[in-house]
Amino acid sequence: MRRVLQRANEELGTNHTAADAGQIQQVVRDVCPGGPDAVRRRARGARFRLEHLAGFPGQSWQQRWEASGLNERGRPVTAVRGKQAERDEICVGTACLFSLRVIRPSLQAFRSTRFLRYGERFLTAQCDPLLEEFWMRVQDTVVHPLHHGSALFDTTAALTTQGITLADLTPESFLHYVWETRDHGLTLKGRGDNGRGQFPGQLAWQVLHDMGHFPSGTPATLPHGRGTGRPLRHPPPGRPATAAGLPATAGTRNGLFHFGPAVPLAGGLVVGQDRGPRPRPAGLADRRRSL
Repeated sequence: MRRVLQRANEELGTNHTAADAGQIQQVVRDVCPGGPDAVRRRARGARFRLEHLAGFPGQSWQQRWEASGLNERGRPVTAVRGKQAERDEICVGTACLFSLRVIRPSLQAFRSTRFLRYGERFLTAQCDPLLEEFWMRVQDTVVHPLHHGSALFDTTAALTTQGITLADLTPESFLHYVWETRDHGLTLKGRGDNGRGQFPGQLAWQVLHDMGHFPSGTPATLPHGRGTGRPLRHPPPGRPATAAGLPATAGTRNGLFHFGPAVPLAGGLVVGQDRGPRPRPAGLADRRRSL
C-alpha cells in the first residue's frame, strides 16, 4: 500500500487539490480497497463530485468546493442526487477525496454528512505508521468496540478538518476540535440540539496521552470542565488567527491554554515542552489488525 501511495503522490504531485480529475479518480481506484464493484462505485462517486465542483470558480478543488456552498453546515454532500444508490456513491466518493486530502472540509460541513467507516478509510489512504500505531492501541483498550470506532473517527475528523497529520496534532488543536464539536452539537451520536454539551474524543485523548504523543504534563484525561481547563477559541488581542480559525500557536509545540484556578491539575500543564521518547508495546510491529 505504501508503494501505491508513493506512486499516487508522484502522479498527483505535491498539491492534490490542484490535480487533474482523471488522475484523482485513478488514485481513488488504486488506493481505496475493495472488490471490483466497490472500487467502481467509489470512483464514480469521486468523478461525479469533481464534475459537479468543476462548474464553480476556482483554481483548485478546494476553492471550487468552498465556492459551491458545500463547505457550510447543513449541506450534505448527497443532496445533489435523488436516487439512493447515487447518493451512496457520491457519499463514499467524497469521503475518498477528503481522506486523500484533495478537499479539506470545514468541521461543520464534514459533520453534515454521515460517512460510514470514515476513520478506517482515512487510515488506509494516509498509510501513516503513527496513526496505525494509535489505532492498534485504541483496539487494545478494554471498552466496547463502538468506542474504538468513535476514537478513530474523532482523531481522523480532527486531522481531516484541520489539514494536519497525527504527528502535528497537539493538545490545543485536539481540544479545539472537541469544543467546536461540542458547542455546535456535532458529536458522532448526538448531532443537533440534543448533542450540545456532549464531549467527543475522550478515549482518543486517553490513548494519545498513554502512547506519549502529548507533551509531558498534559492531563491524562480530557479536560472539559470549569476549572479543569479549556482552550481559548479566539486569539487574544494582538495574536492573529490562522486560516483554520485556530490561534496562531495551535498546531505548534507552544500551545495556548486557559486554566481556571478552581481545580488545579496535578503536576500542572506544561505546554510547549519537548516530547520524551514514545514507548512502544512489546511486539507491536509484529501484530496485525484487520482494517
